[in-house]
Amino acid sequence: MSNDNNGLIIIRSRFQPFTKFHAETIQFALNKKQKVALCIIRDYETVSRFHSMSPDVKSADLRHLPIFNPFSSWEVSLHILSILKKEFPEEKIPIIISPLKFSELIALLISDNDKAIPNDLVKFMQHHKCDENIFRECITKENLGRIISNISRDNMPSVYDFNWLFGIFDLEDVNDCAQVSEYLPKQPEQYKPNKLPRYKLFDLTIGLYGQFMLWIYIQFVEVYIDTVYSWKFKLPLRGPRELKNQDFLSTEKNNLEKLLVDYVNNETEFQNYKDKVSNMLVNLLDRFDQIPLYEQEVLLNFNRFIQLANTSIKVVE
Repeated sequence: MSNDNNGLIIIRSRFQPFTKFHAETIQFALNKKQKVALCIIRDYETVSRFHSMSPDVKSADLRHLPIFNPFSSWEVSLHILSILKKEFPEEKIPIIISPLKFSELIALLISDNDKAIPNDLVKFMQHHKCDENIFRECITKENLGRIISNISRDNMPSVYDFNWLFGIFDLEDVNDCAQVSEYLPKQPEQYKPNKLPRYKLFDLTIGLYGQFMLWIYIQFVEVYIDTVYSWKFKLPLRGPRELKNQDFLSTEKNNLEKLLVDYVNNETEFQNYKDKVSNMLVNLLDRFDQIPLYEQEVLLNFNRFIQLANTSIKVVE
């Protein structure tokens, strides 16, 4: 990575939630004496209305399912800003919102298009009550240039001059980095924070975000068994016998919570996250018959969830 002090390091993530390992990755970047920006990847609520995913959910889409993204990108950005003011009060770290997955973002940034957002998505955001502030900060070549200019007070550099830093929290981060490397002559840098957690369930050892996803998933199953499952819904819950045992689910959920509360800044912050997840699950189950069947299939087939997780949220050895 360049040591040019006018360079810019961009750290991309969903930041759902923002954890102390994100803060460690930011500190690693700041230690390089370069400017740092955060890129929030893919506001699912917006993107899902623009184009639906394939009927066959792939591992790359697993963590982008709505159930694992309770916050909008605007809510995420406000939350991150509050943390940055506490953790890095002397630093001006801008936040860029991208409604695209990272590989899509890179492909469009290096294309000949002036904008990195498809026109149909721009029209949607303009006419469907999308928060104006979100739209203004969504990533286009023009906006990215403005943000970079505000940081470095230099002319807009080429996309090839950006320094992308990947915090390696689980397998998908490695896969993302490898996927985009072919686009960039300046290879992305990887940083694996110290003492990254791991958690084992059945034959799966999962990384940081996998633990948040599994914790949400277990709560979904708990609520589902108490409600929809008792109605003999069209897709019954499938998976190991333990998955239908309330004591097993409660034990796993509590074990995960003990780990997760330590990953965020404090118990209050984690409680806010819990409340958001609880409300989201209630809303999801109220309209469960309206969500796409491929999402129902993933949520109601634990073996399918594990299969996808093995190539997505698995821990990096």
